[in-house]
Amino acid sequence: MRIFSLLSLSAFLLICCGCADVPEELRNLIPVSVTVKNGDQPVAGIQIILLAKASQGAFACNGVTDANGMTQIQSSRGSFTGKGVPAGTYTVVLSEPIEVPEDLLSQESDQDLSPAAQAEKARKLDEFLKKNQVVPTVLTIATTSPVEVTVAKGQNATVEIDVTKHR
Repeated sequence: MRIFSLLSLSAFLLICCGCADVPEELRNLIPVSVTVKNGDQPVAGIQIILLAKASQGAFACNGVTDANGMTQIQSSRGSFTGKGVPAGTYTVVLSEPIEVPEDLLSQESDQDLSPAAQAEKARKLDEFLKKNQVVPTVLTIATTSPVEVTVAKGQNATVEIDVTKHR
């Protein structure tokens, strides 16, 4: 009987200590999956960020799309990371890594360029981005992104984004 009591107490303490590491607002996470497509083609390597519409605490909700254009969103704060997000409404923002050639990046020496040369460099950068950027700019800024998701307790949330619809 005494051994059982010690085991029960040990199990209780382990459970309580485990919960102490989890921030209060991240204790009841709800699964959220996001798929990004360019027409009918999946887009890999896109970072998805969910920004809470209302103040729900300081935590990050994000994921990166795989070869199928899909990701499961995770929430993190401090050393804690868990699958899913707290209930609430979020703005969905996308970010993609684009390697811009060195000659198109702004540099201190650009100040020495004539206004015409600066304008030409800006035109070439704009042209490069239009050719290589998959995610439209409107989806990369929280204040302009039209994509939202409402996550409710007891319901998994799924978001599908076709970037061609936002050009």
